[in-house]
Amino acid sequence: MLYSTLYLLSVSADGEELKGRPVQIVSVEDDHTFSLDENALDEILLHPDVQDKKVVVVSVAGAFRKGKSFLLDFFLRYLSAEVYIYHDNI
Repeated sequence: MLYSTLYLLSVSADGEELKGRPVQIVSVEDDHTFSLDENALDEILLHPDVQDKKVVVVSVAGAFRKGKSFLLDFFLRYLSAEVYIYHDNI
């Protein structure tokens, strides 16, 4: 399954509030072809919070229980984090 991130409020398995949720935009058909859900893609790209921003599509595929959800969750947490960098020379 391919997912994209739509910036809406959701909750992680730990009960932590997240700023996004996965939205399936591509599915695998029984004949091993891929199908694009254009309505789901429109929901993401035309959302008022993101419609004027650049978009990156991240595709994660692999065998059962090999870390796909972990990787996508990691990206979501990284993008949602408030990071402060301090420099001594500024």
